[in-house]
Amino acid sequence: MAASVVVYDARGDAHRLHDAMAGLGTNDSRLIEIIGGRTRQQLQHVVTVYKELFGKTLIQDLHGDTSGNFRKILIKLVLPIGEFMADEVHDAVDRPGTNERALIDIITQASPEEIVVMKAGWTAKYHGSLETAVAGDTSFNFRKVLLQTLRGTRMAPGHVDASRVDRDAAALYKAGEGRPGTNDDTFIEIISGSSAEHLQAVSEAYKKLGKHHSIEEAIKNETSGDFMHALIALCTPRAKYMAQRVHDAISGLGTNDASLVRLFCFNGKEVIQAAAEEYHKMFKHTIDQDIRGDTSGDYRDLLLYLVHHRT
Repeated sequence: MAASVVVYDARGDAHRLHDAMAGLGTNDSRLIEIIGGRTRQQLQHVVTVYKELFGKTLIQDLHGDTSGNFRKILIKLVLPIGEFMADEVHDAVDRPGTNERALIDIITQASPEEIVVMKAGWTAKYHGSLETAVAGDTSFNFRKVLLQTLRGTRMAPGHVDASRVDRDAAALYKAGEGRPGTNDDTFIEIISGSSAEHLQAVSEAYKKLGKHHSIEEAIKNETSGDFMHALIALCTPRAKYMAQRVHDAISGLGTNDASLVRLFCFNGKEVIQAAAEEYHKMFKHTIDQDIRGDTSGDYRDLLLYLVHHRT
């Protein structure tokens, strides 16, 4: 007997979302359950049906019925992924000063497929070239590594080219700790073209050379500033990177809510749940504990729902 196919009920969710915001008061729990519990693709269907049914956009109603960081996450989750990524880059460069960490969060962690849709999202919304915008607000080696990554020619996530591992380790050693000065272009070429998983294998091979430590340590010894942060980010698997950046956002005094919003909206269920596991390994307590301690209200509840229920 053939397995039954479950058809997603976008119309039903559109009605439930509308009911949650109609009249006085807002059913925030319903918003969390639906928007926090659906895939971005499913939510795109809801956005289309919502406009057809009610004559205005879901984003308009969310904007009118919610506020603060809770509103920001809800709206960013219902955007197409390419538009969301383009918006994050635009916000990072379209202001006095540049938010370099936001650029690193998006560009270094994007898959080749996500790079393609981000560029399309940029062209559709902001026109011109995303690369030109990034180049105009960055400089030197940091600019080079971002632009090289934006070419979208990086290895697919998870792929390891065993035939290259020892050769890449030797090339990185020769370009850095094995010589006076640093050949930054070699670091950029190898690291921006490799998956994080491949670079983890390279790091193990690197430990057998010279100073017997990881390529992350070599990067810290040979580079600095945003260039260093970008290279290390490219070497870090996405779930581990998210775990570290969430911890950065909520440790110490104050909370970097913009980073939390970006990280939780960029990553899907598998990455978020893997990041929660990594978080516990790295910091010896749960991501839930830190979210509860540093956020509050509907914003906190939505973050926790994304950790445990996002599809």
